[in-house]
Amino acid sequence: MSVMKNFKLMNTIPLWGMLMVFIVFSCQDLNLEDQQSEALVDIDQALSNAVAGRYIVSLNVNEINISKSEKYEDVQEKMRNIANEILLRSGIFDKKINAVFGYVLPGFVVELSNEEVNALKKDRGVKSIASDKFTSSNQILRNNNPNRGGGGGGSDPDPTPDPEPNPDPEP
Repeated sequence: MSVMKNFKLMNTIPLWGMLMVFIVFSCQDLNLEDQQSEALVDIDQALSNAVAGRYIVSLNVNEINISKSEKYEDVQEKMRNIANEILLRSGIFDKKINAVFGYVLPGFVVELSNEEVNALKKDRGVKSIASDKFTSSNQILRNNNPNRGGGGGGSDPDPTPDPEPNPDPEP
């Protein structure tokens, strides 16, 4: 008889445990719909944050003669000269270039009127013109690259110095 009682007790404990877990999680208010609608509002705000009158001008790569091995400062100076030349060819004078890009996306950022944008679109060196947008993020950005390894603290080990060459023995 005691074996049968022990068997029934052992079978009911997991059932009671699962029932308690179900009750606890079923009473939680998840608000999944609210989180989704907040995310959509954030996306809409990001899309509507255009900076009035400021444009990103992307240039055709074949119009630019910049080597990837050049120093950063030299590339920046060349891109400013190219941007000014393109603006002058389009009849746009006295414009301050806000920023230039030379490696990944060759181009520049400048403030223009609608008429100046239309004139600049006709230049052969211009690939595209897009409104500059202000974006912000409430999230902390971090590197989650799974191929980087386990991380951990500590400092980088000192590199091993190159060995000194041994002098040739005299015969």
